[in-house]
Amino acid sequence: MESNAGIILLVEDSEDFATLIGAHLRRAFADLPIVRLERLAQCQDELGKNDYSVILLDLNLPDSSGLKTLEAVLSTNRRTPIVVLTGVEDETLAVEAVRIGAQDYILKDALHLGTLVRSVRFAIERSQRRQTDIALSHALGELDAAREAQQRLFPQAAPEIAGFDIAGISLPAASAGGDYFDYLNLPDGRLLSVVGDVSGHGLSSALLMVEVRACLHTLTNFSSDLSKCFAFLEKYLSAGPLSRHFLTMFGLALNSIDATYEFIGAGHTGYHIHSNGEIRDLRTENALLGFELNGSFEKSPPQKMESGDVIFIPTDGLHETHNSEKDMYGEARLLELVTSLRAMPSAAIIDAVRDDIDEFRGETQQQDDVTAIIIKRL
Repeated sequence: MESNAGIILLVEDSEDFATLIGAHLRRAFADLPIVRLERLAQCQDELGKNDYSVILLDLNLPDSSGLKTLEAVLSTNRRTPIVVLTGVEDETLAVEAVRIGAQDYILKDALHLGTLVRSVRFAIERSQRRQTDIALSHALGELDAAREAQQRLFPQAAPEIAGFDIAGISLPAASAGGDYFDYLNLPDGRLLSVVGDVSGHGLSSALLMVEVRACLHTLTNFSSDLSKCFAFLEKYLSAGPLSRHFLTMFGLALNSIDATYEFIGAGHTGYHIHSNGEIRDLRTENALLGFELNGSFEKSPPQKMESGDVIFIPTDGLHETHNSEKDMYGEARLLELVTSLRAMPSAAIIDAVRDDIDEFRGETQQQDDVTAIIIKRL
């Protein structure tokens, strides 16, 4: 169906009255075209093909009369506001017309320019709101679909590795987010846990996240070298169509056989929380991805996880959460909480962190995507 929003449909068989109405309306709505029809059948055919902002409807036409005319138009199109124009002064008829769907009921004999203009203007505004509501509904539906599609890209379950307990979560601030987490099996048998944070949030960030995911899944099919994977990803991002975004990323390759790991960060830090509560930053001197700031990528030497140790890899959306007083949750509070919960299962730690941050934020809207992975040696 074509849209004629911004056009008035006048259904009136009287030439004189149609001329009078046209003169009134053009004086008030100089740029608003008017389409005139004389019969109900013409009106129904037109409404089956086109959409209008408002219908001015005479109830008594050559091929229909009374409320049957209004009912017939409503059966064809209930979307467009209808203003009834009639020569019949009947209060019961007027009430019934409005009850079954007319927006207004105006007597021809008592027609006043101001009354007509107000009624038409209100009808046009109502029609515009309806168009806006439809567009918003479609947009929200698309955003919901995008969110669902993105959530399906995240791991649906954490890997089950003997001797380790792993959990992860990602909660976008908008319908789709720019945070990323994943678990990938490297060719040498190690498990690569990755957390990334695309600048901003929303659909454009989510699109880049999807590209990053696809690129990493391809790279890790062929290479276990974290430095080489990050270097290739850097070139890909810098030359891509979404290069106006940048990306921080942290990857940790775990050898479950000897409980060792190596890590690499690009503007992103992880944390090794020892069983005794000591916290060690996991940081490499690499810049963020996307601007070709890194000539090469430094990775860590092998590290050891002891029983009860926890690896915590968050995005900054966690500690940068603000409340209504503009206070920030803070990195120190976040690490203190995770450290205090280190004896709990990984999924329970993540749930507790999320609950504490939600309580801190209160009614304040989430401003940034929130993502984290926890790896615990049992």
